Amino acid sequence: MTSDFDQYVAEVREQGMTESAQGDLATIASIMAGSVILEFRRNETTGEYGRSYQNTTCPLPGADDKEVTRWKAGLRAKSDSTAAVYKTIADLDASGFVSTSEAAVFRRLIEFALGYNQLVSAVGNDSWSLARALYVSESEMPSLKEEYLALRKRAMHKGVNEWPFIE
Repeated sequence: MTSDFDQYVAEVREQGMTESAQGDLATIASIMAGSVILEFRRNETTGEYGRSYQNTTCPLPGADDKEVTRWKAGLRAKSDSTAAVYKTIADLDASGFVSTSEAAVFRRLIEFALGYNQLVSAVGNDSWSLARALYVSESEMPSLKEEYLALRKRAMHKGVNEWPFIE
């Protein structure tokens, strides 16, 4: 008889990634597929910026249950297919398995680039201001940019061309 733990491990192995990795890849896939908007909003009181995730998936008023179910299934299919491609990109060591840490790095770099591009227009191209708005140290900025651009290049080699470029 298989224990719950053994069954759980088998399921995780079958998925090719941890549950946390699935969540991170699904979040980024939803953002990139357009069903979630990631914005870096400024708090007028403190002047700080914070991440805001907004779901863009609101069915038409008056739609029947079958129509809503089909519509949601279509959105889920688009995000799932995007996440499947991202899985191969996030597997940084090419082991065939995406660890929690690999997915966290993947998500951090994508959100960094999306935030960087949004915030350049808000705070300027000043490294200190951007770092502060992105909640990273100024000394991390060059390495984060370099890591993201390497990840973007890896994605482009796999046919993913919609990721933003950062300077």
